[in-house]
Amino acid sequence: MALLLLLGCGGAQSPAPQPAPTEIGASDALREEERRADQGPAATALAEMAEADLTTEEGREVLSLSAASTLAVTTMVMVIGGVTETPPNDCYAIERSERDGTQVVDVRADDCPGRQADGQRSSGHLTLESRETECGEWAALTLRSWTTSDPRPCGETGSPTGTRVYDGRVVADGCQGLITVDLVFGGEGLEKIDDECRPVRRTAMRYRLSHRGKDAPPGSPMSGEGEVGIGGVGRAFVETIDETIDRECRTEAASGVTRARAAGHVAEVRYDGATDCSDPGSAPLFLDGEPAGTTEHACAAGGSGPVPFAPLLLLLVFRRSRVDG
Repeated sequence: MALLLLLGCGGAQSPAPQPAPTEIGASDALREEERRADQGPAATALAEMAEADLTTEEGREVLSLSAASTLAVTTMVMVIGGVTETPPNDCYAIERSERDGTQVVDVRADDCPGRQADGQRSSGHLTLESRETECGEWAALTLRSWTTSDPRPCGETGSPTGTRVYDGRVVADGCQGLITVDLVFGGEGLEKIDDECRPVRRTAMRYRLSHRGKDAPPGSPMSGEGEVGIGGVGRAFVETIDETIDRECRTEAASGVTRARAAGHVAEVRYDGATDCSDPGSAPLFLDGEPAGTTEHACAAGGSGPVPFAPLLLLLVFRRSRVDG
């Protein structure tokens, strides 16, 4: 799974998934995004998955989809959107416009050469929207069958290889201090995880990530919640409370809790990197309220120290793609 590679981590049909609750922030714009997500690709993909069996190690892999890992996924998707910086050419068809104060960059690609890897190709359709508001910047990146193909052998560079397809939408709201994710990604091929080449699995996320203030410094706690699913593992409702990443422990989160609910069970990891940093990262695990050993689904995103939330930082990639630029 591409997500685990990003993080450096190891690790009867049930009712259809419900939309993520709205306790974390609320606004007309947020409710509109939730209505859109009800019909989005993640809702469809999640409805096709059975609930994860949290009594098994495989089922508990959903715990790896924490607030910090969602931020890592968001960053990955925003980097894909960096093609909006590309000057119009025979490969990328790029249209720039303005609609009611919102800057729009529309990109269509047809088997275009990648910019960062020999032989990598891109195709599909994506749209970047951004606008200034009274309290900050708002931006949305929508991907429609955006596909990357990479012929490199698995493990050659540590990067995902094969074919990856991304469908969905990521919205960064500077006023609310929120990132909302409605995304499905997966494909064909192999990826390197824990020194092994494993088949890529489909991942679906309907998730909302919040932070303590849009100007919170790196290393501030992150919280989030939503419905997530992994192909072959299942889906669960996952919530993270005050997950903190710091430079003192690069292999696991320093503190906070991530809790998953599925099929009548509750699995919880309590991050302890601040007091018991281990390599590989692990943390105490609880199943239905009882101690259940430890789990390695506790790693820090990238193991690179504090994670700066500020959604606006992610938008710096796109400054040059504005209509007036």
